[in-house]
Formats: sequence, C-alpha cells, structure tokens
Amino acid sequence: MLQCPSCSIENPDNEDFCQICGTPLKTAQAITFDLPRDTILLNGKHLYKIIGKIDRGGFGITYRAEDQITGETVVIKERFPGKGRKGLKVLWGNMFTRMIPGTTKNEVQAAVEEFRREAETLQKCIHKSIVRYRDCFEENDTCYIVMDFIKGKSLNKLIDEQTRIPELELRQYFVQLAEALREIHLQGILHRDIKPDNIMITQDLNQNRAILIDFGTAREFEENKTADHTQLLTPGYAPPEQYTPSSKRTASADIYALCASIYHGISGCLPPIAMERIISERDKGIDSLKLPSQMGITITPELEEIIVIGMAIHTNQRFINVDQLIEFLNGNPVSRDHIDARNLVRQAKLDQAIKKYEDVLSSKKDNFKALIELAQILLHQNQLDEAKANAEQALQQRPSERDTNGVLGLIYCRKSEWQKALQHLEKAASSQSKKAWILLNFAWVLGKTKNWSRATNVLDTALNLDETQANNEYLAFAKGLKAWIFVNIGDWQQAIPNAIKASYISKSSNFKNAQELQYWVYPCQALAIDKHLGSKHPQMIACLDNFETLLPNNSFVIGFKGWQAIASGDIDVALPLFEQATTKNNVPRWIWLNLAILHEKSKDVHKAGQTYDNYLRIFKDDPFAMLRLGSLLGEQKNWERAFELFDRATSIQPDSAEAFHNKGWTLLHLLKSSYSIKGKDQTNLYKDMVDSYTMAVSLYRKQGQSAIADTLKNNKSLIFIP
Repeated sequence: MLQCPSCSIENPDNEDFCQICGTPLKTAQAITFDLPRDTILLNGKHLYKIIGKIDRGGFGITYRAEDQITGETVVIKERFPGKGRKGLKVLWGNMFTRMIPGTTKNEVQAAVEEFRREAETLQKCIHKSIVRYRDCFEENDTCYIVMDFIKGKSLNKLIDEQTRIPELELRQYFVQLAEALREIHLQGILHRDIKPDNIMITQDLNQNRAILIDFGTAREFEENKTADHTQLLTPGYAPPEQYTPSSKRTASADIYALCASIYHGISGCLPPIAMERIISERDKGIDSLKLPSQMGITITPELEEIIVIGMAIHTNQRFINVDQLIEFLNGNPVSRDHIDARNLVRQAKLDQAIKKYEDVLSSKKDNFKALIELAQILLHQNQLDEAKANAEQALQQRPSERDTNGVLGLIYCRKSEWQKALQHLEKAASSQSKKAWILLNFAWVLGKTKNWSRATNVLDTALNLDETQANNEYLAFAKGLKAWIFVNIGDWQQAIPNAIKASYISKSSNFKNAQELQYWVYPCQALAIDKHLGSKHPQMIACLDNFETLLPNNSFVIGFKGWQAIASGDIDVALPLFEQATTKNNVPRWIWLNLAILHEKSKDVHKAGQTYDNYLRIFKDDPFAMLRLGSLLGEQKNWERAFELFDRATSIQPDSAEAFHNKGWTLLHLLKSSYSIKGKDQTNLYKDMVDSYTMAVSLYRKQGQSAIADTLKNNKSLIFIP
C-alpha cells in the first residue's frame, strides 16, 4: 500500500494519485500545468503552435499561439480544471476529492460542454467591441476556444498605470462597450462578468477601441424570468441580485457591472461590494457608495448621474436597457416614454409603438430622434405620406444627417420617385460613417437609374463593411443586387455566382425577408444560366427545382418555361404555360404581357384585350399595355375607350410619339363618327387632334424616325398638320 504524504490515507500500489486528496503518490510522476512552448494543436485544416502562456485562472489557461496555416497570431483558451496534466493530456478531478481515474466521464463531458457553450455564445455575438471567435475543438481530453489576439492592454492595467482615465476617453470606451453589450443582449445573453480585467484597449483605425473579452460566465436569459444562477462573480462589479442563486434574470445586471467599471476608471478606486452597500443601507440608512465628486475627483454631473443610476442597488432604479445608457453616455438623455416606445418596437407591437411615439412628440415636437424613429416605423407599415412628413420635419433640424436622408431616400424608393431617392441616398452615403443599409439601397437606386458602373462600386464598398459580412440579410441582398446588375448589363458569367450565393444565404439563413429576396434573385439566376450555359444545363434544372421547392405556388418557373418555348418558336406550348402562370401568386408584369401578346399572335383579340385589361387593373400606369389595348379597341371601333387609354398614356409618357400618334388617330375617327366626349365639343376635339398629330411628328423627328414623321405630314387626310 502507498501512504499519501498529504492526508496519510493508504492507497493501492497501482494508484498514481491519492484517491482522497489527489496528491501524486509517486515522486517520479511528472505533473505539469501549462502546455509547453511550440506544442502543436491540430483541428481539421488549422494547426496552432503555442507561443506562450498569457494567463491562468480557476477554470482555464489562456495562451498566445500562431495559426500555422495563415500565420496570424491568435489566442487559445484551454478548459483546465487546475489539477495538472500528464504529458499533454489534462487530468480531471474534483478539486476536493480525486483526480482521474476517479472523475466520471459524465463530469468531464459536462465541463467540456459548458466550455463549448462559451464558444457558441461568443460565436453569436458579432461586434467590433467583442473579441472575435475563430474556432472550437477538443484535444488532449479537454476543449479549446480560438479567438483573435488583441494587441493592447486591459483597462485594469491602464488604470493601474494612470490612476484615473480622463473622462472624454472613458466615455469613448464605454459607448463602444455599451453598443457591444446591446448586441449581446439582443442575442438573449448576459455576460455576467464585465470588469476592467475583461476589457482590452487596442488601436483600431488610428483610434483606441475597447473590446470585451471572456464569456466564460455568460448565460442565455429571458428578461425578468427567474432562474438559477451559478455564483460566479467578481465582488464590486456584480450587482446584489447576482449573489442570489435564484433571481430574476435581467439585462440591468450587466449594466450595473459596466457602470461599476466606469466608476473604477474615473475614480481609480475599486467599487464597493454590493452586499456591503445593502447592509449599510439597511443598518445605517445610507448607501456606502462614495461618489467621485465626494472624493474630490473632477467629474461632470452627467457622468456621475450615469454612475448613480447604473449602480443603483434596486434594479427598477437603474437604466431600463443599454439603449438608454448609450443615450446618456452620448449626452442625449431619453425619456421613459421614449424608451417604452422603443421597447414596443422590439416586441413588434408597432401600432402601440406609433401611439407611444406620438405621445412623446406631443410633449416635445422637435424631438429629432423620436421623429426619425417614428418615420422608420411608418415606412415599415407602408404609411408613406406620414413617414415622409416626420422625416422631413427631422431633416429641417439636421439637413445633412445621415439616417434622415437615408429614410427619406427609402420613402421615395417606395414611391418609385427614383431621382428624389437618389438625391437623399447620395447625401446619406457621403457620410464618413458608412452604414450598410444606406449603401445597399443607394446601389439599388443607382441601378434603377441605369448607373450600373457606379452601382457596382457602391456595392463593393458595402461588401467590405464588417456590418455587411456579419449580417446574412445584408450579404444576401448585396450579392443579389450584384446579380441583378450583371443581368442588366448582360454579364451572364458574373451574374451566376452572385445569384447562387444570394439564394444560398437566403435559403440557409431564412431571415425575415428571405422569400421576398428569392422571388427576384432566382429569376436573375435562371436568366443568366439560360444565356450563358443554356436551358438544358444541370444548373438550370437545379435552379428551377430549388425555386419551385422554396416557393411552390410561384408563377416564375411556369412562366419561364413558357418563355423558353417562345424562344424555341413553339407558341402552342407557350400559351397554356403562360395561362397557368397567371393563376399563381405574385404574377410579374412580363408574364401578363407575354400572355396578351401570344393571344394577339393567335388572332384571339377578345382574350388579348381581356388579358391587357386584367393586367392594367394590377399595374395601372403602364403606357405600353395602354397602347396595345387601345390599338385592339380601335380595331374594334371602340374609339371612346381607345381615346381614354391613349390620353392616359400621353400623360404618363409625354415623350412617346406613338402614344400621341394613336391619340390623334382615335380623335380623327371620333370626329368622323360625330362622337362626343364628356367635357369636349367638336371644336375642342378637333384642336386636340391637331395638337396630338403635331406633337407626334415633332417627337418622331427628335427620336430619329423622320420617315414616319414624313408619312404623317404627307398623308392627304391629315393636311391640317403644320
């Protein structure tokens, strides 16, 4: 038997470690802690070489390492139970009982799964001020997380070096951190260990940036739901509720810790322990939190108010959410009603939110943020005139403001007023601070106004933004727009991969507007494949199959097959396909128009007219359809209805020589037949006819169609044309 030198318990001869306390029983046994320098960790395509240890805590060791494939420096965090390792393999065991082999597989598995959850949490939270996740894998009987290496110092180290951080610098850091925290909370996660040790300060584009690290204690939460919390906390930064294992989970716990870190940064003093503050308040009736101003430290009243509110002992006295804290940090305090309105938006209670915003504006009509936020909601609700009124009121206050011009640009997009949309989106896009949604919509409007080259350049800028790469909806829209642009300029080869990428992202991510995007991306993909690879290519079959599977009641696939039949000269096959397509959902213009034209070619004037009529009930202002239907009605001697259509066509498209020509033609026949039109006598009809023919001749000449103009001039029936 082997006697343990620590606890004197006798152990079997074959044991390496004491079964009770875990002490090594054989002095020759090599027990190490850190992975040796130059150790290689292997995970699939990546090889990581350990450069050296950064830190060791109670649950893990952090190493500096090199990705042997990319050459980049990374940070690797190892789940380490604190007992040691044999060779490279970690030795697991209860801190107070045994090491392996006494620990059960379930205990090891649970610890590894816990570590993996940290990796999953980090992977969800994407922001410039959150350390970037790279990889997670198991090796050496434990688990590893790979993250970006942040070159810089912890905020705690800076405080130690400088004693106090200047207020302006501190505000800059904590606005960045609060915005990162908002992203964390939007993912339904609490960090639970915000403190200066877990905040790194680094250089980012010639300015300092604060980055939040260590998500080891982060947990998913539902606001105000009671659940068990493990008591992993840092005294001074943890709020009172975090000391209670079973308490309501709320975002204000992280807000407390963030404001406690502000307190430490501005004062150079550790914040008091929350439970001591509670005892002081209970026993002495006073809060033991000593404010910076009481210590003779220079601090603005605004920042001290942030500390007081954010570090309130009672949760209902703290900031409602991170948004309110950000507003205060930026010097723009927000009312409780305004915060309530924003919360209603987050809950998708938009009608209630609109009423709440109207309440906010009734007490302060020039509330810029409320005006622009309300405009965005009204735009989402398609209340365009109301949205425009609010956005224009906001624009009067700040004519060059990026988001206001962006919202107005989107409103004009919805109204199909492309030049006005272009004007506002160009202003918004010229801002030094680029926003993906503005650039993407600007590129769309540039495309709508046929400025294809510039649209491509703007899209490239948008695709280089981290915001675009981190947002699947933005990325899919950007790739889809590229495909659409390449289709319009006839670059079929470039269009195909962009359309495939857009459709893949929308299908795999399934974001809110994924189906809407698929409705126009798949047609771009199909057209490009047809033109570049041919209608029988396997990619074409796969494209149409995917489209039909994802959107089973769509009209495009059937209509596209009809279009292919037309291209092959098989009108008898095409006609029933187009007729079937019009019975589906969201029938596009081209399907209706092709069906009408096919009926014309088949000499079925009645069905052709009926199809144009149906089309114009949906797409009310299409001058092409008006000209076609008007011509059919004229052939049937329905001059009055034909005149109405040609008259509408000239008002919608005043540079259409054909529309004026046909209008003159119908008026001539109305005069010959002694027809009268409401509001016009024969004299007025005659004048209108002369003006129409005159305008047609002038427009034909301007458009280089002098032969038609001369024919009209030389027609003896039309000697009245000057």
